[in-house]
Amino acid sequence: MQVVQNRKLPDDFVCFCSMARPLVEHQLALDVRAFRRRGAIPWDHDMSTGFWIWRNPLTREQVGSIGYTAIRTRMRLAYACGKGDSRRDIAQVIRLEWTPCTYGGSRPWFLCDPCDRRVAILYLTDHGVFACRKCIGAAYSCQREGFMDRMFRKRERFRARLRAEPGSELLSKPKGMHWRTFMDLEDQAYHAELAGLDAAVRRFCKW
Repeated sequence: MQVVQNRKLPDDFVCFCSMARPLVEHQLALDVRAFRRRGAIPWDHDMSTGFWIWRNPLTREQVGSIGYTAIRTRMRLAYACGKGDSRRDIAQVIRLEWTPCTYGGSRPWFLCDPCDRRVAILYLTDHGVFACRKCIGAAYSCQREGFMDRMFRKRERFRARLRAEPGSELLSKPKGMHWRTFMDLEDQAYHAELAGLDAAVRRFCKW
């Protein structure tokens, strides 16, 4: 079993980050908030063990799993990385830090090994280690969108609040929503769509 002890990423990791930036939506991620909600991170001196499973959000098919052992100050991860002859077992220790909340209590954070930053989410890299988004050079999918795509996504966000059916042009006021709120959302969705269509026309006219 390979034990990740140092706080440096592999030497060739710079080349990995210099290419097209990976998307965080495509990476397997560990969210310390989800662990805490499920009681996987003890707040006292107890120890918690278990498995974390990733599933495809559409098919609910399992796409990965990882074993963990957690105490208040650290979490030990045990998992396999790679396929076939390149498959290897890895054990990585993630440090935890707690900060007080505004209205009492405290919340945990992961400490990214390469940079020592406090983060809520760590991502599994192609090199088999977990690191924060900045260390792996990842981007959000919205950062690759143009103005047209952002406007259409904005329109869908407003339509989702109105509980509109996908592909349906008819909008009806959800039960319990004030008419003024409904009309404001409908107006914002309409103007976002107009802005997106205008950007599409200007893009295609350049061709």
